[in-house]
Parts: sequence; structure tokens; C-alpha cells
Amino acid sequence: MKVAFQNLAKLHSECENEINVAVASTIASGQFIFGKQLKHFEDEYSNYVGNVYCAGVNCGLDALQFALQALGIAKGDEVIVPAHTFIATWLSVLKVGATPIPIDCRIDTYNLDVTKIADAISPKTKAIIAVHLYGHPCDMDALESIANDNNLLLLEDAAQAHGASYKDRSIGSFGNAAAWSFYPAKNLGALGDAGAVTSTSQSLIERIRPIANYGFDEPYNAAQLGSNSRMCEIQASALRVKLNLLERWNSKRRNLAAIYGERLKEIDAIRCPVTVADSTPVWHQYVLATQQRDRLQGFLLDKGISTQIHYPIPAHQQKAVGNLALEFMDKELASTLSNEIISLPISPEHSKEEIHYICDQIEIFFR
Repeated sequence: MKVAFQNLAKLHSECENEINVAVASTIASGQFIFGKQLKHFEDEYSNYVGNVYCAGVNCGLDALQFALQALGIAKGDEVIVPAHTFIATWLSVLKVGATPIPIDCRIDTYNLDVTKIADAISPKTKAIIAVHLYGHPCDMDALESIANDNNLLLLEDAAQAHGASYKDRSIGSFGNAAAWSFYPAKNLGALGDAGAVTSTSQSLIERIRPIANYGFDEPYNAAQLGSNSRMCEIQASALRVKLNLLERWNSKRRNLAAIYGERLKEIDAIRCPVTVADSTPVWHQYVLATQQRDRLQGFLLDKGISTQIHYPIPAHQQKAVGNLALEFMDKELASTLSNEIISLPISPEHSKEEIHYICDQIEIFFR
């Protein structure tokens, strides 16, 4: 059996006609930037997340950067970030001139270990970025408490958590703002790059909009240093179609994750991800950890199973970070994980039979 890591063409076949109609209608309208499709998507996504306002932008990295910029984070400031995360989290901090201060991750969800934050707070600390990694919600009660007690801003990196919730409250509605990516492979993916910022603060969202549009406060008058980062109408129209399918797709991911968890839990040589109390993850990735990662990946590939590694190079070792002098470097587990983690196929287009086949092969390998 051949099992692709992801098959977006197969996934899109479920809504191909609706997307074709939506895109054709957008093309016929002649509106490609700042038209009604973006406005409708912003309203619909605001309603989906709940009690928030929304601004669409070009990608998830821009969403993170613009949120930090709108919150006033700048050169000389420090921002607490997870040591184990996609590099965009760190890049957003560096791009506004601030310094990322890494905190190691938990061993169960790989999210930020909130018990280690206090030691990293300094007079320069201005914000915390909480990454809901692989679709698992962070401990938002603890993070909000830490932020409030220390007068810190709290930003959610929700790029992998579309539809996730914490204590029955939607991810993306906590803290000061949340940044989203709609990269095609996400749980809610566009047909290209797209992103958004959500916030309970309408005034913050209104500060985001000009940043994404050259810094204009009126036509052709750049009142601040802005960017060209506008979600196009075609992406917005496709996202509107797929938003209607997101709950069903997330439910299927949860069902597939449950199969993995039940089938693999007794294998001592691997560590499976878990669902922690009060959290409803959306399983953007299903990530195992094993000291035999490379051998396992090669074995599965021989059996026709494609896997990936998220992420093979820790953020602090990326060339873009360079020789950044970090006063607080907490990264021991994050460094180890880069050599042990492996992401298994888990997308709505996968069948239960395919997941059972993958589990069969993993059991054979460790037997």
C-alpha cells in the first residue's frame, strides 16, 4: 500500500465544484484586492473563532510580525518564544528588531513549558508568544495569569490550530491577538499563501490594516513603515468554501489520531502525543518521538509510507538567527527532539485502513 503524507488534490476534490464557482465568480467580479470576498471571509472567520475581529493578510509570518508591530514591540524588547517551533515564530520577533528568548517545551504536547517562563522574565520582557504547536492548545490559563501578573502582552501563534479550543473557548480569542496561517497544508488552507490576525480588540485590528497596505492612512499617504501584504480575493473566496468543511475535516483528524493512540500506546520505544486536560486539539500533525527515528523513517518509506520531520533544525541553530547572544537559553529538550521526532500521515483524505496499515508497519519495525 502507498500512503502519501498529504494529498491536497484528493482533499480538494471534495469541494472542487464549490471552489471553482467561487473563484470564477471572483474573476468575473473584476475585484481582486480589498473586495467583498475578503470582507465576507473576515466576518465569517471572526464568527467562527468567536468574539473577535479579523484582518486578512498575505501569510502567517506577516500576521505574526504585524501583530507584534501593532502591539508596539520594537528594538530593545524581549519576547518569550518556544524553543521548539517553526522558525516563523522567531523570525517575526527578529523582524521587528526585538530579541527572542526561548523557553523549552513540554514532553507531552511539545508546547511551551509554562513552569519555566518566570526565570526568563527580565525588565526588557514585553510579550509572550504561545504557539499551539501541531494543533495542541497551550495552557492558556497559566499563560494569561503570567502575562497579567507581569504586565506582558500575550500573542497566540495559531498557525496550526484552526478549530482547536481550550476549556471550550476557541483558540484565537485569548490574549491580545492571534496570528493565523492559511498555507495550503494547514487544517484550513488556501490555494496559495494567506494569513490573518484576530483579536478581541477592534482598535488593534484597525492598526493592522494599514501596516499590511504600505502604511497608508489615506490613499498614497504612508504614515508609517508598512508592507504590501494583502490577502487576495481569490484566496478569500476559496477559504470561505473550505471554512464550511473545517469542522468535519477536524473531526476526521481526531478519529485518525485516536487510532494511532490506541494502536501505538504499548510500544515502549516510542512516545505518542497526548491530549491534555481542558484541551481539544485539531491534530495538524501527529508527531511521535523515538531514538530510532531515522531507521523507522527509512523502514516506513520502504513500505510505501511517506513521513516528515517537524522540525529537523532547531530555531536556535538556524542560519537566520546567526550568533544571536541570548541571555536566557532554555532549549535542552527542543535540541533532543530534532533528532527524535517523526510526523505520520494524518489528513482528512486519509482512510482508517491507511492509518491501520501504518500502525501495522510500526509494530513490525519495533517487534
